[in-house]
Amino acid sequence: MASNTGLLGTFSYRDTDLDRIGNIFEGSECLFATPPVTASRQRLESLSKRQVELQLHGLTLTEYLRLQRIRRGLRVNLQPTLFAHNEEFKTKFAGIITKCSLDLIALNIECIAVELDNVNTQLDTVTRNK
Repeated sequence: MASNTGLLGTFSYRDTDLDRIGNIFEGSECLFATPPVTASRQRLESLSKRQVELQLHGLTLTEYLRLQRIRRGLRVNLQPTLFAHNEEFKTKFAGIITKCSLDLIALNIECIAVELDNVNTQLDTVTRNK
């Protein structure tokens, strides 16, 4: 059992007691053990993360396109230098720039769809080879 050492009130367990107490609950090694991460598992996790990122980005941009709103990073901020005081010119110029920004959003959505197909194909390959 445990022992008291020379100092009053000092208590310590012997090594045999620690071994006995350490074996009271079985299975604790597997609770804290980290499974080995294989290259295929890392690839699967990476592709799954990429898939979710692409899906969310595509959904977000699609909603912007449906609402005809331009996301902050995709707005073309050009101002006319010629005819800057002509309001009709400035209105038409802004309309062309807005159309350009919406076209850029559509281009991004198309490229995201292609990339998402590639990622899904890679995911299928990785899961089949598991």
